[in-house]
Amino acid sequence: MQRIKKVFVLVLFMAFLLTLAGCTRQQEPATIWDTPTLQIKQQGRELYLYDLAGGSSYTITSKRVKKTPESREPVQTAKTLIDTDTLQVEAVKGLVIVTDRTAGKVLYIQRKGACSP
Repeated sequence: MQRIKKVFVLVLFMAFLLTLAGCTRQQEPATIWDTPTLQIKQQGRELYLYDLAGGSSYTITSKRVKKTPESREPVQTAKTLIDTDTLQVEAVKGLVIVTDRTAGKVLYIQRKGACSP
């Protein structure tokens, strides 16, 4: 009877270790936009912007912020995060607005974990 308990505990411990090993697997960021001038990848709450025309790269991490009465205004203006000759990035609520000035394109990306109103 004691031997069966030891084997059972050992099997449970091994199953626990296997679940931990499965949680640490790294995945490649998913490409959500790819042009000759701009490449955008997303992994979790991080957004990676590669400005191929300007030769720069940027990382934007979205974070949850506790709501205050002032932040619950019905209309909010976009905050400019990046502003260069080739690229402009703005954020408002759960949305990132990327303007590729070289290609003349505007992209709207909903951030991970953000709820649409």
